[in-house]
Amino acid sequence: MISDRAYVKQSAEESIMQPVGGELRIEGVLISVPYKKQTAIYNENGVAAVSQTTEQIMIAPQSYELSTQLNPQYLKRGIFSVPVFNGDVALKAKFAPLNFEQLNIAESDVLLSEATLILGVGSKRPLPRFPR
Repeated sequence: MISDRAYVKQSAEESIMQPVGGELRIEGVLISVPYKKQTAIYNENGVAAVSQTTEQIMIAPQSYELSTQLNPQYLKRGIFSVPVFNGDVALKAKFAPLNFEQLNIAESDVLLSEATLILGVGSKRPLPRFPR
């Protein structure tokens, strides 16, 4: 009887959480910096051709701070209720300067204007709109 009650409770909570997207987990932050990489490719006659690809440098922060402003509300299903949180998340991160020389990358090959911030989340479903 107790296990049936626990199953019914878990099932009710899951049915409440499913439409709102479930749990949001912030799993980390990175900066991805693309750079051009040139490689010489030799054919069977020994003639070289230059191949250019775009590679990525992934940089983790030295530290980061996450702050949230949450507004709880309770959704009910029968006798069961589950807290659901809406709110804002702010992230502040500190990254060390890149040393391109140490990475054997010419600074002129780095595409800083195409760098992107990557925020790892466990599931995108709870996000009602794209983060700003």
